[in-house]
Amino acid sequence: MKYSLIFIFGLLLLLSCSDDTISSADDIVFPEENVSWQNHVQPFLKFTCAYQGCHSSNTQAAGIVLDDYFQMNNSMSGALVIPGKPDQSYLIQMLDGKFEHRYGYIWRPKVNDNHKQGMRTWVEEGAQFN
Repeated sequence: MKYSLIFIFGLLLLLSCSDDTISSADDIVFPEENVSWQNHVQPFLKFTCAYQGCHSSNTQAAGIVLDDYFQMNNSMSGALVIPGKPDQSYLIQMLDGKFEHRYGYIWRPKVNDNHKQGMRTWVEEGAQFN
């Protein structure tokens, strides 16, 4: 009985492992619809904007936090995301290059067209916490 439980536990541990590890922004591919905060938006922001020294909860450059859904929508700088209105959302405008960013040379090379469209789609779909 003891060995059966160890075998089952080991098998479950092995099956729970996956190769879906995200190690850079290049690993993040947004779908055309049903964009998820947890699976797409948060990992994307983590690798492009919301790391230590930039817009993380710890450093909050310019009072902007991008690694926490609720803080992101209650920024000192105003609403970064307006659900359903990507063209009025400051975050989308920034990604589209409509505003200059002091350190744009750091994050812009990490952002591709799929990322921009995916973020736009997330906002169009209501910027849900899903």
